[in-house]
Amino acid sequence: MHWLLSLLQILADIRADSNRDGRVDLDGDIDIPHKLNHLDHAGAIFLANIGDTDRRCSKLALNGSPPSNEKLAACNDASDNIQRSPQYMAPLRTVPISCLSPSAYGTVSVEDATLQQGLNLGLDARDTRRPGGWDGRVTVRFTVHDRGKMSADSVKLRVAPILTYHHSHSVHQILTTAGNNTFNLFQAKFVSAFDAALAEMNVNSPLFKFNASDDIWAQNFFEPGYTSMPSPDGPVTLRIMIRSAQDSRVAGRQVFEYLRAAGTGAVQHLGGARDEPYILEYLQAQEIQDPLLVDVDWLAVGHVDEMLQFLPANNSLGWVMLVPDPQEGLAILRHAQSAGHGKTGAFSRQNDTEGNPSDLFGIPWGLRGVPSYTIDELLLQNELIEANANFSERIKATVDVLKCKTGIKDADNTVYLRFSALG
Repeated sequence: MHWLLSLLQILADIRADSNRDGRVDLDGDIDIPHKLNHLDHAGAIFLANIGDTDRRCSKLALNGSPPSNEKLAACNDASDNIQRSPQYMAPLRTVPISCLSPSAYGTVSVEDATLQQGLNLGLDARDTRRPGGWDGRVTVRFTVHDRGKMSADSVKLRVAPILTYHHSHSVHQILTTAGNNTFNLFQAKFVSAFDAALAEMNVNSPLFKFNASDDIWAQNFFEPGYTSMPSPDGPVTLRIMIRSAQDSRVAGRQVFEYLRAAGTGAVQHLGGARDEPYILEYLQAQEIQDPLLVDVDWLAVGHVDEMLQFLPANNSLGWVMLVPDPQEGLAILRHAQSAGHGKTGAFSRQNDTEGNPSDLFGIPWGLRGVPSYTIDELLLQNELIEANANFSERIKATVDVLKCKTGIKDADNTVYLRFSALG
């Protein structure tokens, strides 16, 4: 009898998709080696289930008095105990224990028959990884009691990081701000021309137009991102709109009010001034895409994309880096001057019919239209020459950072392109 009982020892065994192949394996042992790991490439992950099914939270935010920033972000599919989007839950399963007696029970309250057959559970998170807060790690413990004996097992998971898109990703939706003929004629003209260009190119992605703020700089008040985990049918992805850290920039609230929906969530990490990269610590807390810091203090507005862009390309990396070259821009003008074209206008572009008022967009230093200088006159401006020499050095410093981090070389013109420009 003692020998028979020893064969019937209970063994608790709970598993997740620890090898990230999209399945929880109960028949073999492929999910066992990484059950207790939190690695970049292995260890089970689960999602912050922060979408807004049926736009429940968005509708609440738009009805009545505007909620605080904190309340605006706190509402989502996982903010209470109602499961609205189970498709974003990570699977957990217990291995069947056929030898259990009818009196067996587990610390998760289930009937003995269910426990005998094995549990099929799901897990989601109420929030993302946060700096100085929850780092997304959890341990799920499974304990079985039967005939005075106990067996316990555990599996570790971590909430998947929030990642930003890159230029090689496919376009799902195009976003801009509407503009209007009263407040901002130029933005309205841009949107009209943009709409026409999309139609001409047969772009099927819908154009979403923010229209609840007079802030027209959509790319400045949010950044599209996503979070994902594997499944048997491929990646399960939840789009996440990352609001700018500028809490005084109310246009950023629109990502919660108008973009949140089933399959799309939003996050914010507010604080700091314009000259502080406050969002940096939130991005670092995701521990996958470590942000690079580059100097933009010399730029009028201070945006990285004023001097640096990445484009999809058919090369070994799948992208190409595009940067301006002010010295090459000056070289073109000097060559034209030496060829006898000094009296030619330095700028061929014409002013807009409506003109360019100096207070356009409310920018203090104004936009004063296309200069009328000839090439000779432009090259006599020592301040311009010195400024562009400084710009070249600043751009080179940024390129050096990227070369160090990516391994690209000056000679590799398939991934590093420079275009002539003047600042």
